[in-house]
Amino acid sequence: MDRKYLLTQGLYSVVTFAALMVGLPVIGLRNWIFVALGFTVLDLIPVLGFSAGMLGLAVYELAGAQNLRVGLNLLLLYVIVMILQQILDGVLSWSNAFGVTPCEIVVASLVAYGATGLQPYWLLTGPLVWLFGKKILYTFFEPRNGRRKKGYFNRGFSRPLQSKPGR
Repeated sequence: MDRKYLLTQGLYSVVTFAALMVGLPVIGLRNWIFVALGFTVLDLIPVLGFSAGMLGLAVYELAGAQNLRVGLNLLLLYVIVMILQQILDGVLSWSNAFGVTPCEIVVASLVAYGATGLQPYWLLTGPLVWLFGKKILYTFFEPRNGRRKKGYFNRGFSRPLQSKPGR
């Protein structure tokens, strides 16, 4: 496995464990340390891990144990952990096909949204304007720091994709 992938998964697990260590005792769950550890291990399963475990426990508390307060708080904690993971995913994105970081996309969306008087369609068109502007900038001007990123922005409008020999 790739070292960066393992590092990213480790950071996801640390954030998940920290959020659960704060949230589960506040909710009032017994044996919360073992529940937090179990959900952190489940978080390593790619598709269903954390979601299936957390939502399963919330449904059990809502329907089986009929404890509305704990069930709804578990659902809220699930949403908070998922938001934290999505933010962390944007920050820890190691590679991007367009050469634009997720932070640039978020900033472009929010700036366009705020600059246009809170028109919601600019949340989607702001990043497109940023991508097009960056493409034009990198086509006509070289980066000043001397290093060129590999990827989409170094080809220009008229230069075709470089094919590798043997393809």
